[in-house]
Amino acid sequence: DAALTALSTAKEQLEIKSADKSALESVITLADEYAAKIDSYTEDTAEAFWTAYNAAKAVSADAGAVQEDVDNAAAALQAAIDGLKLAEEISTAVLEYALELAENVDTEGVVDSVVEIFNDRKAAAYDILERAEAGDPSVTQSMIDQSWSGLIEIMQYMSFKQGDMTDLQKVVDLANSLDLTKYLDEGQQEFKDALAAAEAVLEDELTEQTAIDQAWKSLLKAMSELRLKPSKDALEELIASAQSMSTEGVSEETAAVFRSALARAVNVYEDEQATEEEVASAQEELQTAIDQMLVSAGATEGAGRETDSSSADDMTAGSQQASGNSGSGKADGGSQTTISSGRPAVKTGDTTMPIAGSVAVMALAAAGAAAVWKKKREI
Repeated sequence: DAALTALSTAKEQLEIKSADKSALESVITLADEYAAKIDSYTEDTAEAFWTAYNAAKAVSADAGAVQEDVDNAAAALQAAIDGLKLAEEISTAVLEYALELAENVDTEGVVDSVVEIFNDRKAAAYDILERAEAGDPSVTQSMIDQSWSGLIEIMQYMSFKQGDMTDLQKVVDLANSLDLTKYLDEGQQEFKDALAAAEAVLEDELTEQTAIDQAWKSLLKAMSELRLKPSKDALEELIASAQSMSTEGVSEETAAVFRSALARAVNVYEDEQATEEEVASAQEELQTAIDQMLVSAGATEGAGRETDSSSADDMTAGSQQASGNSGSGKADGGSQTTISSGRPAVKTGDTTMPIAGSVAVMALAAAGAAAVWKKKREI
C-alpha cells in the first residue's frame, strides 16, 4: 500500500509539471483552416504563416516541451494568422482583349525597330497571361496592367512607316566628298551644321518623310552657298610684272597710284579668304595703274624727243644760213668766209628711243621678272 501511494503521488506531481497545450492545440486547429486556403493570401504573409504553423505543430508533438515554449508557439501562430493578407483579385480581361487587337495589326512597311518592339511586347503579354491563368502567385495585377498598356502603346506607332532616305543619302554623300580647304570660310559653319543634322536624320529610322526631305534640302542649300576660292594665277603674274617695273621717269601722281594698286594687289593675293570679286577688282586696278605708268613714261620720252628735234632743226637752219652768206661774200668780195654754228648737227639716230620701243622693252622686262617672282612665291 505504501508503495502504491508513493507511485500515485509521483504520478500526480508529473501531471502537474506537464505543460498545458490546450491553447496551442486550439490555435493549431484554427490554423488548419487557413492552411487549406493559403493560396488566397499574399506570398510573404503566407510564408510567415507556414513558418509559425510548422513550429507550433513541432512544439505540440514534443512531450518534453515546457509551458513557456508552448505559450510562445501558440502566440506566434496566432500572430501569423492575424498577419495573413488576402492577395488582390487578378483580372486578365483587358490583357486578353489587347492581345486580340494585336493579332489584327498590320506591320507591313512599318519601321523595323517599331515592329521588333511590338513583337517583343506581344510575346511578353502572352507569357503573363499564361502564368496568370496557371495560378502563378508571382503574377500580380500590376504586372498584367503594365503588359497590356505597353502593348497598346507600341501599337500606336504602327503609322510610323519607313521613310525613303535615298535622296538624303545622295546629298550627304556629296557633302562628305567636298574638300573644304578649297572653299572660303564664309558659309562653312552653316554647311557643317546642316550636314550634322542630315546625318542625324539618317541614323533615326523613326523620322517622318517630311523631316527627311527637309534635311536634304537644307543641306543642299548650304552647299550651294559655299564659295570656291578664286584662282589667283593671273593676279600673281601681273604682280610679278609690276614689281619688276621702275617708276623712274613717270609723274609722281602716276607712281603713287601704281604703288597703291600694287600694294592692294599683294594683300588680296595673300588673303586666303579673298573673294572672286576682290581678286578681279585688284587685278583690274593694277593693270590700269601699269597702263598709266607706260603712258606716262611714253609721254615723258615724247616730250624729250620733241625738244631734241627742235634743236636739230634750229642748227640745220643756221648751217643753211651760213652757207648762203658764204656764197654771197664770195660773190661780193671774192673772199671765202665760213660761219659755223659752234656745234655739229644732231642726227636723227641720236635722238631718244621712240615711245613704242620703250614700251616694248618695259613689257619684255616685266614678263621676265614675272617668272622669277612666281618661282620665289612658290619657294
